[in-house]
Amino acid sequence: MATLLERYGDGTILAMGGAAIGTLFGFFAQRSRFCLRAAVIEFWHRHFGEKLSVWLLAFSTAVVVVHTLQV
Repeated sequence: MATLLERYGDGTILAMGGAAIGTLFGFFAQRSRFCLRAAVIEFWHRHFGEKLSVWLLAFSTAVVVVHTLQV
């Protein structure tokens, strides 16, 4: 990792990492039919179904990944 940082610089590595994460999120969001609005409506009606479960999984994964990258 240090070699990549020295060769390409912080900005390039961060941009490439952001693009990779965004692409993966977009792919999985499309495949799982991720929809924040639908999850909020399910929560509002106290119906804990598939859409809310997918949203909670995505949110918890994001929290864990961000925490892992900070350490």
